Amino acid sequence: MLFLSLFCVFLYYTIADALRPRTASIRPEGIPVVQAPRSSIRAGLLVLLGLGAVILGGEITLKGAVGLAEAWRVSETLIGLTLVAVGTSLPEFATSVVAAWKGQSDIAVGNVVGSNLFNLLFIFGVTATI
Repeated sequence: MLFLSLFCVFLYYTIADALRPRTASIRPEGIPVVQAPRSSIRAGLLVLLGLGAVILGGEITLKGAVGLAEAWRVSETLIGLTLVAVGTSLPEFATSVVAAWKGQSDIAVGNVVGSNLFNLLFIFGVTATI
């Protein structure tokens, strides 16, 4: 229950921070950064495309891992534990790689820290409570 309570505090802080107004970022040359408005339809299509890619990538990873495990005669328990670990880590890994590739290291670090805090506080909290 303590971890779930801490998760609620973390979630409140995160949402409050996200809703706080920000100042405009300025380039080193003193020129304000202006971003072109993005289409909601385009953003929705990209989200659906990303979701499809994650599902397809998960299927390919699962089939490949099961095939390798069967070929190496590894126990089903080890296969299950390994696939769960890989399956829950791949989306964070992909997000961090893309963010780092685009030069947005803050997003990569935030993704890793946020994911670990969520897993520790929420998942462990629910599991321990049950």
